[in-house]
Amino acid sequence: MKRHLITTILLIISLIFYALGYSGAGWVTFLAGAVFELWFWVRVL
Repeated sequence: MKRHLITTILLIISLIFYALGYSGAGWVTFLAGAVFELWFWVRVL
């Protein structure tokens, strides 16, 4: 159960960083979103 919770939190964090990157906070936040999304997919697969 804890594993699923961590994976879900990773997805939520990546979506937040993507939203910040699109709203003009900079490419660093967009890149952070990509890193968290990659981490999410590694855990899923």
